[in-house]
Amino acid sequence: MFWRFNNMCTTNIDNLLNDEDVTLQRLMDEDDIIQECKSSNRKLVNFLVKSEVLHELVSLVTKEPSTQTAEVVRFKYNNIAAELLSCDIAVINDAIVTDDVLLSELCQFICNEPPLNPLMASFFSKTMAVLVGRKAEKMLQYLKPKEGFLSQLLKHLGTSAIMDLVLKLVTCVENKNSRLEIAQWLYSEHFVENLLGLLSEKTETDLHGNAAQLLCDLLRLLRDMHAQNLANEMSTEQTHQGETVEVDPILCALESKAMVDRLLGNMLDSQICESSIVHGITVLLTLLEVRRPPQLLSSEPEVYDRFPPDPVVTSCIRNTVEALIPRLKDFHQILSQPPQEKNEGDVAVSACNKPFGFVRLQVTRLFAALIATGSSEVQNELASLHTFPLLLDMMVEFSHNNFLHAQVERSVQYVLGLEPIDLLQPSTQLTVNDCSLRTEHRTQSEQPTSSTHCLLSYLMIDMCIVRRIMDAWELNDQHEIQQGGHRKGYMGHLIRMANYVMDFGKQGKNAIRIQELMQDLPEELRVRWNNFVENKVTPAIRNNEIIPVTSHMVAPRVSSDEEESDLIRVPKDTAAQEVFAEYQMEVMTKPIVTQFGFADSQFNDSEDQLRPQPETLANIALPQDGDELTQQSELFEQVCNERMHTRPKTLDGDDDAEDNETWLQSRRRSSENASTVRPEFVSDEENTIADVANDSMDIDSLDPWASDGDSGIPVAADAGNPWESVPTCSAGEEEEQSWANFSKADFDNPAGTTPMEVSDSPSAGSAENLPLVASTEPKFIS
Repeated sequence: MFWRFNNMCTTNIDNLLNDEDVTLQRLMDEDDIIQECKSSNRKLVNFLVKSEVLHELVSLVTKEPSTQTAEVVRFKYNNIAAELLSCDIAVINDAIVTDDVLLSELCQFICNEPPLNPLMASFFSKTMAVLVGRKAEKMLQYLKPKEGFLSQLLKHLGTSAIMDLVLKLVTCVENKNSRLEIAQWLYSEHFVENLLGLLSEKTETDLHGNAAQLLCDLLRLLRDMHAQNLANEMSTEQTHQGETVEVDPILCALESKAMVDRLLGNMLDSQICESSIVHGITVLLTLLEVRRPPQLLSSEPEVYDRFPPDPVVTSCIRNTVEALIPRLKDFHQILSQPPQEKNEGDVAVSACNKPFGFVRLQVTRLFAALIATGSSEVQNELASLHTFPLLLDMMVEFSHNNFLHAQVERSVQYVLGLEPIDLLQPSTQLTVNDCSLRTEHRTQSEQPTSSTHCLLSYLMIDMCIVRRIMDAWELNDQHEIQQGGHRKGYMGHLIRMANYVMDFGKQGKNAIRIQELMQDLPEELRVRWNNFVENKVTPAIRNNEIIPVTSHMVAPRVSSDEEESDLIRVPKDTAAQEVFAEYQMEVMTKPIVTQFGFADSQFNDSEDQLRPQPETLANIALPQDGDELTQQSELFEQVCNERMHTRPKTLDGDDDAEDNETWLQSRRRSSENASTVRPEFVSDEENTIADVANDSMDIDSLDPWASDGDSGIPVAADAGNPWESVPTCSAGEEEEQSWANFSKADFDNPAGTTPMEVSDSPSAGSAENLPLVASTEPKFIS
């Protein structure tokens, strides 16, 4: 951090600390007091550890300021005091934990009646979290004999800051031994039982949400910490044969069957409370949660999405399922007859007159999670309760609730794709023990499989899921053809359910059973199902498929004279995995690049092009032999010498100003000669044409390569006239003959002949008599 390196400008705090009468409030008025404290300013830390100063800081953290203070600065000093105490300065922490009076004053805040001020609770929670995290042993010595501290914390659990403090008290202790000591102290104080008691209908509904959230966070964090400790012990090879890794007693208590029974009793034994059931099921779902390796989730996502993963059996899942099986009838009753909400007035419902409700949605999630465990005991109980017909009826009735549709689809997928196991039977390899000291991860192979699949038989024969799927499809078709009708919201999930029946009947763990059950259906129903699959389901699945595009799927590039279709034909028998692999391994070579999109010539019309584009660039073969390069360079120098003479150097060197002046004088003489030679009887139109012609044929009369030996100054005019003179034409023929004549030019021998002739040249002896118009802009010769 910035303040750790003490890269600060000079501060006024040191000057204030030199005054013996300085007060804490006067120091708090300085803006950089927190930065100075974090940078361990010695004078400031020595001032803060004084007994009277610490008492004042603790008083600011625990006592709410007066309401008469302006709201803008009301909690200013309280906030600064909490920041100073939580700066993690070892001297300040030691001074607080060694003074029981300060600790008593600090913990007295939790004895206030609820509700607590959220801002003051955050100040108290921040200070206590630093002390517990850094000085866990001394804080535990003070809190153990203190009665009612945990009960007071749970009483204020409705405040989020207090919930965070309890979570940090269990999980955010640095020392491993101290953390286990705190966990054992909490277990002895019946912390888990008291926390589960907050989910009963007798407590306020505001506590249900925070209590359930705290339980879920404890389960996840303690599981991760135990898995990390186990991995560290195995990596360092400190665990000898027969030695086990100790598990947090709070985690053992949360995952035990007794605690699950207590939770279910608080939810269902007394009067049904909607908030208690919703948040209690959230805790049950966390108990049934399985942390799978990342490689199982990332490899082959399509297969993972279609085929459900094998169930993972742990002691927690076994205890939870065993406690839930006798209570399934109560949840089925809630699903059929949900608790009535106590509304003060009529609530307008737009989509449907009878809402589904969050309680029943949580129950469907619980049923899907229980079926995902693969327990044959759970499946037998659900088959006896006739739960699946109720789920499908609600799916059709509440056609707008896609959350419900997703849970029903998951349940059908697990029944068709998973092979049932006898979850409550003892494992063949490991024994189950509550609060065991080893985390038990059992796969399906470690549990005995069930010889029968009662729920699958019930789904295919008794409930006849294929008929229900076809009836729901026909109901949607009838609704669409009506005036103002639209597609039902469950159609996407219905297509996937029909696809599960088809796929798992061909491949999967229950393929043989599904085929046998399909043969037991009436002949008429089987024929109807086959026609339905061929005419309805298969086209719908084909329309929903997304095939990755590869280079061979793109239409080939054809020339303009070939008449071929531009349609892109995608082969139907292309496997998705092979296509995607080819797409990843392809190299963007030139033939592939030309196949993408259109050619450059297709963006422009042929009429707009001034000249045809070259098909290929001209290849210039440079000689690689050194002798040949030398001969060519000598030939080039010979040609250059024939075209130009060596320019003599003046004594003073090249004078740019002198060259410019010579050039301007030459241009003036050319302009005067042009004005004297121009005929007076030429009309204005012919003058304009002549001007344009002269401008276009403007030739500089100065030859930069020629030199005058007499003057020593470079002369712009050439020794000879480059234009051959012709007889003067009359005014009528001037328009036809005033053009450059290249007929006598010899391009093969450029050094010996004049390149072209001009018919309107008045004289051929001097370059000064050329009828050239001087340009307004000078052209400097380098």
